[in-house]
Amino acid sequence: MGTFGRTEIAVPRARLDGPDSQTTEWKSKTLRAYQRRTLAADALIASTYLAGTNTRRVRRALAALFGGAVGKDTVSRVWRKVKADWEAWIGRSLAEEPIVRLTLDGTVVRVRLDRKTTSISLLVVIGVRDDGQKVLLALKNMGGETTEAWRAVLDDLVNRGLCPPAFLIVDGASGLEKAIAAVWDDVPVTHPDWRSD
Repeated sequence: MGTFGRTEIAVPRARLDGPDSQTTEWKSKTLRAYQRRTLAADALIASTYLAGTNTRRVRRALAALFGGAVGKDTVSRVWRKVKADWEAWIGRSLAEEPIVRLTLDGTVVRVRLDRKTTSISLLVVIGVRDDGQKVLLALKNMGGETTEAWRAVLDDLVNRGLCPPAFLIVDGASGLEKAIAAVWDDVPVTHPDWRSD
């Protein structure tokens, strides 16, 4: 099942002869074993749920697109997979990242937590590699932009192996400034002028 609706795909079965006269079963690299939905379909289901819609409403909202084939259990399974991927992403090593500068800021988003839609404050860290490519390094719900919250985010980056950047771009929040001073007191900090003329 994909974002374009239900489609039947026949996957052939075959055995491959190895160099040591052993045979192994051929496996498709395009389709995962027992895959029933495309990654885009799973992303659509998960994003609908994360936008604050409960599992029953996700099923109803996507019924026309998926021909009624998305049930409550499907939404729950997709969410568990997304959560596992998220936990692996937020814990990944940053030791090999050639980061030269960081942009740190807070933002507020609406999400679904404990079966209720609410607004949360997220702390965001975007790194810029030495080739100019931007990469999201951290996205944390810390309850606000306090010194303690920013310090926890910065300590996590350091613990994951991030080297001190050449400079930091921040919006001037006092909690962030104090956390930076405690972790990277010798890294230059710049405050862009966000005001428009």
